[in-house]
Amino acid sequence: IRIVKENASPNLMHLRAAYKVANKLWMVTDWIDGGTLKEALALRPFIEDEILYIAREVLQGLDSLHKRGVAHRDIKPSNVMLTRDGRVV
Repeated sequence: IRIVKENASPNLMHLRAAYKVANKLWMVTDWIDGGTLKEALALRPFIEDEILYIAREVLQGLDSLHKRGVAHRDIKPSNVMLTRDGRVV
């Protein structure tokens, strides 16, 4: 596992540590105060401006990863977090 130590992007949940114990992978990440995009979509439809904002923020985070040679490989609404203060992680 490659751990990106520098503050790569405000749109990334940073992986702080990873351990393999009894053939199980345990990861330590930042705490994100909010919920998932999947949960938010279940509550109400989003307007076009919100959709474009979220997409732009997700793409900025992915761009930051890709510039460091890291691929996420599991982009989906349940892996996108929306913080209480409006950030997309």
